[in-house]
Amino acid sequence: MRRLVLPVLLIVTAAVAVAQAVRLDRADRAGAQPPAAPAAASSATAVLSARRAPQWLLQPTSDANVVAVMDQVAAFAPADTCLAVTDQGRVIYRRRADVALTPASTEKLVTALTALGTIGPATKLRTSVLATAAPVGGVVTGDVFLVGGGDPVLATADYQARYEEPRTYSDLGALADALAKAGVKRITGTIVGDDRRYDALRYVPSWPERFSTVQHQTGPLSALAVNDGFVSWKPYKDAGDGLSVPAPDPAKQGAEVFTQQLAQRGVVVGGPARSGAAPAAGTVELAGLDSPTIEGLVAEMLSASDNSTAELLFKEAGRVATGTGSTASGVAAAKKALQAAGVPTAGVVTVDGSGLDPTNKVTCDLLTALLDKAGPTSATAKGLPVAGRTGTLRLRMKNTPAEGRLMAKTGTLSTASSLAGFAPRNDGRTITFAFVANKAVLATETVQALQDRMGAELVAATGVPTLEQLAPPTPG
Repeated sequence: MRRLVLPVLLIVTAAVAVAQAVRLDRADRAGAQPPAAPAAASSATAVLSARRAPQWLLQPTSDANVVAVMDQVAAFAPADTCLAVTDQGRVIYRRRADVALTPASTEKLVTALTALGTIGPATKLRTSVLATAAPVGGVVTGDVFLVGGGDPVLATADYQARYEEPRTYSDLGALADALAKAGVKRITGTIVGDDRRYDALRYVPSWPERFSTVQHQTGPLSALAVNDGFVSWKPYKDAGDGLSVPAPDPAKQGAEVFTQQLAQRGVVVGGPARSGAAPAAGTVELAGLDSPTIEGLVAEMLSASDNSTAELLFKEAGRVATGTGSTASGVAAAKKALQAAGVPTAGVVTVDGSGLDPTNKVTCDLLTALLDKAGPTSATAKGLPVAGRTGTLRLRMKNTPAEGRLMAKTGTLSTASSLAGFAPRNDGRTITFAFVANKAVLATETVQALQDRMGAELVAATGVPTLEQLAPPTPG
């Protein structure tokens, strides 16, 4: 009987392939039920399992299973939804995948491509402490200039403590330590904050006003944004808390915080902090602090969906590409990066780096193409939240096969919900998927629950028949 297993497997596989080729779109089937998230199961594979059959035998069955899962997702998704699933660029499933929709924070995948390709993954952004002369006997005569290098995670330890999940950051206290260790004991002048690396636009003008005045989705954007540019903040991060206070002058605020850090280390500063311009020449660096690499900053941006980091990386990419650090130059850099990547850009509109602007537009074809080009072991993939474990997915898809395996970028606005990433499957492949839904009034929790079921199903379901299923029936 065992001699019949392989011929039967070939016949079944061929039949499934034919069935898939002639399948009709079942998204409108009446009475369909949404896919239920399967329970987590062991990934161990028995020696005689059909999973050990060659991929070319298993692929049609596995693809048909993906199609079945996605058809059910399509049946319950909002009408204005695009869906796509690919296998290293090979299309498995497409539904309205070329329709441009508002992506919410999956727009950050475009920013990741732009930052990594334009600025460079190993680049670091340096915050410098400059003076017109080296200290003499521990005394710096005149002003000291704190010059922002665009580091989006420059912060103090107490600010970082507000996050439930620890984040990588550049400790401003370490910069104060470096100045004190250099022997500086007194500064006769003041600390002057210089954030001229980027333009002075603190928010993207086209954003809804509530993002900056109530929800504080970002602080005021600045090349010297200490603690995201907030003067005070709620003890824990809660978007929409309405209690954080943005600094009217982020460069001055950065200088003030640095002055406080120096005082805690016994360094005396002669006057109150202010903002201003460092001399163009004739200065010496007394101390400096490098940010994490751009690769590390991209990872922080993707995992935490950090809007401030996204916008400042966007400005830095624009500065590298055009010489001007602004959101507008970031848009130009993004367009250039997308063209260079050779991904489909029809209908794509890029307005900002974070995805906060509702007039951003992407397609599911673009999202899967970006992810396929990067690959599941890339710098982009390493920064993606992991289901049930990290970032914006740490509380989602727990106790399902997706936990600890599926990696994806989330996106949420009042009118948009999205999820795009990689699903390592039990048949040994890693597939790429994208889901973007738009609606005037979106039931976010309902859509996210559908996304979670989709993710769990994509990881768990292999479509691989068992040997018992393939064996011919016992006579009689």
